[in-house]
Amino acid sequence: MPARRAHGGGRSTLLAALGASAVLLAALAALAIAAWTRPGRPSAAPPEGPRGTSRSGSTAGPGSRAPAGSAGDAPAATSLLRGRVNESATGSPVEGALVLVVFGRLPEEQALAAAEAALADPGSLPAGAAASRSDAQGSFLEPLEGPGTFSVAAAHADFLPAARELAVAPGTTVATVELRLVRRLARIRGTVRSSGGPPGPASVHLLGTDGSLRNAEVGPDGSFDLDRVPPGQRTVVLRAKDAEGDPIELLRSFDLEPGDDLELDFDDLAGKTALVGRVHGPAEPGDPVFLCQQAGAATVWRDTRVRAGGTFRFAGVEPDRYYLIVGPRVQEVDVAGGEEVLVDVVVPEGSLRGSVLDPDGSPVPSARVAALPAGLPFDRALLARLAVEARTDAEGRFVLEPLDDAKYELEVSAPGLVPHRLQVDAGGARPLELKLERPGR
Repeated sequence: MPARRAHGGGRSTLLAALGASAVLLAALAALAIAAWTRPGRPSAAPPEGPRGTSRSGSTAGPGSRAPAGSAGDAPAATSLLRGRVNESATGSPVEGALVLVVFGRLPEEQALAAAEAALADPGSLPAGAAASRSDAQGSFLEPLEGPGTFSVAAAHADFLPAARELAVAPGTTVATVELRLVRRLARIRGTVRSSGGPPGPASVHLLGTDGSLRNAEVGPDGSFDLDRVPPGQRTVVLRAKDAEGDPIELLRSFDLEPGDDLELDFDDLAGKTALVGRVHGPAEPGDPVFLCQQAGAATVWRDTRVRAGGTFRFAGVEPDRYYLIVGPRVQEVDVAGGEEVLVDVVVPEGSLRGSVLDPDGSPVPSARVAALPAGLPFDRALLARLAVEARTDAEGRFVLEPLDDAKYELEVSAPGLVPHRLQVDAGGARPLELKLERPGR
């Protein structure tokens, strides 16, 4: 039936409703506590000695309580502990975590170790401790023999354990606690080898899902070590130089499981393929040349410079599909292997002209117009580096050059006007007329 909304009713009605809710909560807690402490179930004894000592008795598996000393040594169960186990990074519930509850204070290291031990061997509970498992919502429920101080710890095979101290005041019916677990991290280590012995200066980089890089230097013996790596799909990039000083860049992608210790070796750098090319068209010595490679959702690129005579060279190129970029030219290159792959790059000399107008049809001076290559599987950071930009003159006119005979995404912006994006074909001969709107229209 539809939910009803109460209106008015006065203070006495509100107090009666609150009192009924409190009575119902206390009754539910009493029923659970009574079930836990029914005849025949042993109760736990308080700590025998100073802080950190455990209660005497034998052990029991998860979902139960370890027996303790004589009856009456421990306070009767008077409260319920309601808790959740969540993943620290995402807040998502952790199902199947072992939750250990011990009456009294335990040093954090001891509580963590006890939870890990109980996870590995359910029969190794500390004497008098209680254990349970979190459900699909990460929730757990335990009667407490309080008031007092309790040590609560959680352990799971895929996460690092966590522990907390919980103080339960007299008269507490339901105590709450949250334990947040961090996924176990992995490690990647290995060696970089060259046919002539240890490599020269080199570095290993862990590629993040956002394109960021985490660095690890390669030692004089060629060894490297990346620790505390989150599990999941990961890509490692090796960057070095060959005997001629040309850049070498190698990629390795793999899936990391929690706690993995992965051995990753880069062998025989000197034996890799070299990509050698010549630029034809308006290019000068020192102009950049980019070689791009896809690594999952990210793009990895390296660059070299055009040499005298229009040549360029990339060393250490492994079989894969690459994008070679010189000026506005973006050219796909498939490398199958071999000592050298030769490629010619023709740099185009196309252009795109137009004007920028305001809503009244008046020219907009100093507007920014940028052309970014369209339809390429590159991240935004690389596309921004490839952009060809211009500013409009006093008449609102612009010229973008050089451009390839291809599709581009135009970005147009000016102070006080709404930025605009559109796709254009640079092969079109007709000048563009771009109109920007004012905010709120």
